[in-house]
Amino acid sequence: MTVDNSFIAEQNNFYVSLGKRFNNLTPYISYEVEDNESRDNIFTPFQAVLPAQLFVPVQGIVRSQERSAKTWNLGARYDFHPSAAFKVQYSSEKNDSTGDRIGLIALGVDLVF
Repeated sequence: MTVDNSFIAEQNNFYVSLGKRFNNLTPYISYEVEDNESRDNIFTPFQAVLPAQLFVPVQGIVRSQERSAKTWNLGARYDFHPSAAFKVQYSSEKNDSTGDRIGLIALGVDLVF
């Protein structure tokens, strides 16, 4: 996604997911890629005009949107009631921008009224 004449990063993201329902249980796996490029060219013309107290925060906000990461998700959904489900998911993300790898376990209950 690209927003013209904006400080919002150019975003190139996608994901692929595969799941199969077995009665009340639905296991799944998904793979995500996030590739956001900061738009440094948006603030470059103002570098000579703006004082550092204004320019540095703007530069930081724009550059903070740069991100390159790949994530694997493995999870399951268990429908224990016609209007309620329990979910569990493990995510493993490799942040190519920083070299960090993090893991996360998420649990949740979905209710439908």
